[in-house]
Amino acid sequence: MTYTAYMSPNGTFGTVRELSTGIAYEDVGIAPYVNFAFDLDGQADGGSNEGTYFELGVGPALDFPDSPVSLSSPVAIGLSVSDYYETGDQSDSFGFFQFGLVAGIPLPTAPEYGSWELSIEAKFIAFGDALKSINGADDGFEPVAVFGLSLGY
Repeated sequence: MTYTAYMSPNGTFGTVRELSTGIAYEDVGIAPYVNFAFDLDGQADGGSNEGTYFELGVGPALDFPDSPVSLSSPVAIGLSVSDYYETGDQSDSFGFFQFGLVAGIPLPTAPEYGSWELSIEAKFIAFGDALKSINGADDGFEPVAVFGLSLGY
């Protein structure tokens, strides 16, 4: 279970409070997962109702035994069970479909500083009508690049 409060630093939307729960199974090669989220207070889509969200995805890993680099190819679909993707007084069921490639590269560090990893991700997102409108995505398809640094102890 996760409680999240989404806040807009520039005031585009009011604070949204959400409770989510999910399950993942990582012992199989495709790493399937499901996630449900429930708006408790507020919404960021411009609609007037708190919504319920459902996400289904997989994150198959590509194994390279002689390389420290990890690769995965996540795929996900985000759907509205009820009022999650609203524009005006219309609610869309389809939110998005995304796929991509993620590379993880461990960085050499002393064990007392934890394990560090650089990640590079390229993903492609196809938006449903509501998210096209909210994000100003004319064609409904957006490429996204993400760079990250993680630290674990």
